[in-house]
Amino acid sequence: MSDFNINENADVFNEEPKKKQNIFVRILKWIAVSLIVLICLLLFYRCVTSTDHPIVKKVLMNEAFFEAYENNPEEVRVQQYGMQSAWVSVDEGIIIEFNHLYHIPKTNQLQFSIKYNHDIVKGDFEGIPFRLRLVDESGNVFDEFFYENASRERFRYIRVCFENIKLTTDELDENGNPKRHSYVLEIDAVQPDGSYELLCKYEVYDGDSNRSAVFKNIDFEVE
Repeated sequence: MSDFNINENADVFNEEPKKKQNIFVRILKWIAVSLIVLICLLLFYRCVTSTDHPIVKKVLMNEAFFEAYENNPEEVRVQQYGMQSAWVSVDEGIIIEFNHLYHIPKTNQLQFSIKYNHDIVKGDFEGIPFRLRLVDESGNVFDEFFYENASRERFRYIRVCFENIKLTTDELDENGNPKRHSYVLEIDAVQPDGSYELLCKYEVYDGDSNRSAVFKNIDFEVE
């Protein structure tokens, strides 16, 4: 009996150290799991915030668009053209990105997106920190536009739509196809004193390129 009691007591005494070890291991496991979950959440957050804001693909619409659509929705088409380049450098290590070039023949509207880092402009300003204009191959200036802007993380976005923009001219080339205009975007940036200085030029549309007539129709929903 005494031997049985001694062995039984020995087992009882051995249980507590095992329990303490199990608790310690569990704490380590929970810490490891928490770190993994945290890393996954951070990676997911970075993936979400690194993607462009949905505004870059938006079809901007105004009264002219709505009126044309109401009169004959079948005639209103949104055509997407390729950009000449994805970005332009304005300073060492600083770029401005451009994408999603749409043209609406029925309303003669040309729209695209501008993406820039929020610290590219210094000082206070109202609305957007730029003055924008399109200049065609003949030097004609088009500065009538409307826009929407948005932000995500350290980036700012401007979706801009220029009015009275025709891509084709009244002249025909040697193949009997309409000749096409070219448009260069000029951007003036606001300065700390409130004045504006030319920041960059960007060729939005090159009517002389071989792919200038290549486009695809974009689906859209009228708001």
